[in-house]
Amino acid sequence: MATLDREVGPKYWVIVSNNGRNRNFDTALAVRVTTTNRHANLDSVVALPAGEVLNGWVACDSLTEIWDDDLARSTAEGALSRRAMSAVEDGLMAALGSRR
Repeated sequence: MATLDREVGPKYWVIVSNNGRNRNFDTALAVRVTTTNRHANLDSVVALPAGEVLNGWVACDSLTEIWDDDLARSTAEGALSRRAMSAVEDGLMAALGSRR
């Protein structure tokens, strides 16, 4: 997870691209963490389980590229558990129209 300072304050992101991809591109793929549950009814919005490094929801339909330069200036917040990352994976599949 990373925190990037934006014009409106820090924003939290979960890096979802794999390390092999990240080593070969100048960007990482990430999804936004939000503190609002406004779209929590969508399959693409995942509630973070209790005990994670952050509280909130992961908006898996808010997939974006984060440039290496931005990541170098970011603050690492820690990692999500396997359980949380599995839920994020399901959210990404819902957002992208894929099924397991």
